[in-house]
Amino acid sequence: MADGVYTEIKFYGTFAQKRLIMPVITDSFEMTPLNSPAITRTIPLNALRGTIPILGNTPVASQLRELEESVTANKGLEGFDVQLLKDRVRLSVTDEAEIETMAAGMGSMMTMQQAQNADALASNLNKLIATQLDTTPQLYNSGDAGNWASVKPTLAVGKMAATMGIYKPTAIVMGTLAGEYYVDAVGDKVSLANLAEWRNAATMHPTLNIPVYISTDIDDLDASGNKMVFAVSNRVPGVLNVVGAIKAHNEYDANKGADIYTYNIWRTPFSNVRQTSGNLNLGVIKAYMSET
Repeated sequence: MADGVYTEIKFYGTFAQKRLIMPVITDSFEMTPLNSPAITRTIPLNALRGTIPILGNTPVASQLRELEESVTANKGLEGFDVQLLKDRVRLSVTDEAEIETMAAGMGSMMTMQQAQNADALASNLNKLIATQLDTTPQLYNSGDAGNWASVKPTLAVGKMAATMGIYKPTAIVMGTLAGEYYVDAVGDKVSLANLAEWRNAATMHPTLNIPVYISTDIDDLDASGNKMVFAVSNRVPGVLNVVGAIKAHNEYDANKGADIYTYNIWRTPFSNVRQTSGNLNLGVIKAYMSET
């Protein structure tokens, strides 16, 4: 999936520059738990700003009589404006690494650097998506998901999901304390075959059959973040990750004896793409569990 998205992005640079950075980009994409397609919809945009066309909240003219006019032609189409910001990563190829690699016929000496950069990009994107989940979510039951020490977490999540109506959730995201209670309650009720379909998911909801993700980045959202529970619909979508251009630059540093490769990667997550009547995110609902 990462390859499919990033091969559509405009790359400004040489083939050698692209060959170094693409493993970093694709690995970071796959390693970001909250960038799972069950949570976040990722789309390419070959520009730094633009308007993404979407349907409004009334795209269907319902039950029209003969010759009755539709009002959706003027009111059904809307746009979501985006402006992308950039992440910057650097890779250094020393003279020694280049000579030893060529002399020994070894694989790339850049593997460790690429892995470190992939980790850093994944960590950064995960934090950004967590922030978007908590930007303008709807509140379930005034924010109270119940006492999970006495109420079944699966039942609490099921009730929460039901309130989303036709925008039923495609994933559940939790802080670590909520996740501990949830995993303990689910136990071995989850099919490993189903769980294997979702990279980085901690478990599944046994009846809703959707993946559950647990993240310390949710913990960091506020003082009670480890008790947070989000139900997310990727169909709305609850979070949209827009990936723009990648621009490369490299120069030789004679003092260090190394080629320094710098990459600017324009990508930014957005939320509240579609809104409720109260201007809240149509694709995200939130609550806090308790344990007393």
